[in-house]
Amino acid sequence: MNKRSALGTVVGILLICLFLALALAIYFIGPEALLPKVAQGADWVAEKTLAPLRAMWSDKPKVESDASMSNVYDNIDELLRSQGKGPCIVEFKPFPKDLNGYTISLTNQEQGVFIQLVSDKGQLVNHNTISGKISCVVGDSKTVKRFYDNYLDGTPCTSDCTGDYTQTNAIFTSNSKMKVSGEDYNIQNVAFRTQDGNTCFFIAKGDRLGSSCNINVDYLDDDCMKDITLNMRKCSDVSYEPVFYGGTFYGKKNEWRKIDNSFYYAGSDERVPFMFRIAAKDVSLGRKGLVEVEFDKAFSSGTSNIPEAQGVYYENEFYGKKEDWKFISKGILGGKVWIYTGNDIKVKEKFKTEGIVVEQKMELFGPPAEG
Repeated sequence: MNKRSALGTVVGILLICLFLALALAIYFIGPEALLPKVAQGADWVAEKTLAPLRAMWSDKPKVESDASMSNVYDNIDELLRSQGKGPCIVEFKPFPKDLNGYTISLTNQEQGVFIQLVSDKGQLVNHNTISGKISCVVGDSKTVKRFYDNYLDGTPCTSDCTGDYTQTNAIFTSNSKMKVSGEDYNIQNVAFRTQDGNTCFFIAKGDRLGSSCNINVDYLDDDCMKDITLNMRKCSDVSYEPVFYGGTFYGKKNEWRKIDNSFYYAGSDERVPFMFRIAAKDVSLGRKGLVEVEFDKAFSSGTSNIPEAQGVYYENEFYGKKEDWKFISKGILGGKVWIYTGNDIKVKEKFKTEGIVVEQKMELFGPPAEG
């Protein structure tokens, strides 16, 4: 046997052993228990990959930090690692009154966020890499207008949307200050959980225009933080599963927005009736949105089996898709009504023969009233 064939045999045996080891690990440990270990391995790889970037600290050994600063560092590390997707807000533990000259920096790297705690003397106290996450903020000039429209003004973007947060490096310089791109901003103990599962810090500045939330294209107004905490859903309250209650499809709870004391659906699931959508807010309808009591009841009563067919579900009736309804005359005395002309057998026969009136069509599917 020549050396090349011998080497191939050895490699083949090693691959078989590796496969068997992985299979045994999944069998005895279980995939759920194995995943955290894989995640830990990813962090280890990230640490090794980013090690050269931290060469600047090689001659500065770690120093002991007081307990309060270590707690702050640990809290931020835990917050950035948190799982779950938004949009929603999450509160974190307030910082102590004074950081005593310490800083905590967040730096975006290829493998994730490099977080480090540095003393007032420039000594590295602690550091870590949070793989698969980014450092980001809400409130700078790049994205503040989009965030304001999406979550505070009730006019969310529906097409060609830019982001509502900015990926950037940041430094905590005090209990209420953060430096971003060389500028100082105010912060509070509230963060934004994005749709892709990252956690971004709100950065704001004060103005002289009173105590109301004012839109500014350059920064987030301090006074908007009150509106954010009152109107945005908390991550602890968010349900990410669609809700089908009382024969009506409501979609996901985290896709609803509170505007003018009513709740509106801001998602894209066509099974939610038009009357509940945010687009119905400025349309003349007999009923639109949900008051808080209705909203709480719908999302706290549990859900029935989620219907799979696409089309509108309202009060135990299935109406099919909007494009399958036509505005048809029923004769001289019958006037015009909306008739279902599709072929979905789940739509009742009465909607194919008797149809529905204009007002009902508008509530279920929206404009046009006549077509």
